[in-house]
Amino acid sequence: MVKIRIADILASGMSSYLVHHKLSWKQKKVVNKIINCCSPNAVQQKIICSNEACDYEEVKGKPCGDSSLQQM
Repeated sequence: MVKIRIADILASGMSSYLVHHKLSWKQKKVVNKIINCCSPNAVQQKIICSNEACDYEEVKGKPCGDSSLQQM
């Protein structure tokens, strides 16, 4: 099963959408953040178990929260 993300839909359809529609600079900023949020270029964080008996380590993408969305 292929996992399709909103970012994938926006990235593939944004150029054709913009042919007939306009986005404000705030909308463009949000769309770009969504598209780039979980891309390979996104910021990564390392999660390490703090328990000495544990040998757990995981690398994940940082959450893509945007505090400017609350100001719209």
